[in-house]
Amino acid sequence: MRIAIQGVRTSCITDKSVPVRLVLEDYYSPSLGEWWVKIVEGGVTGYESCRVDWLLKEKPIDLLCGWCACAGTKMSWDTLEISTHEMAHVICALEREYIIRESRAV
Repeated sequence: MRIAIQGVRTSCITDKSVPVRLVLEDYYSPSLGEWWVKIVEGGVTGYESCRVDWLLKEKPIDLLCGWCACAGTKMSWDTLEISTHEMAHVICALEREYIIRESRAV
């Protein structure tokens, strides 16, 4: 699955926020034995990711305020936030994808 969404990146130096285009993909980590979703374009560090099962199971509780993909570090790393509305698109796409995968596995 590959999906493009909008996020907000805030500069660690100027504190100015700008909208950014983000591309997320899911992938399987053999070493962890889990599916993950990762920001592959537009991220801050290149390591912004979270487990797919967490997104699909915890969405009603934990994503009410969106996803802070990168908390940032003053003078080093920008912050990157994704709104609840944008994360809803990601979750819907993941749900569709995983329903299709489960039906193929049967």
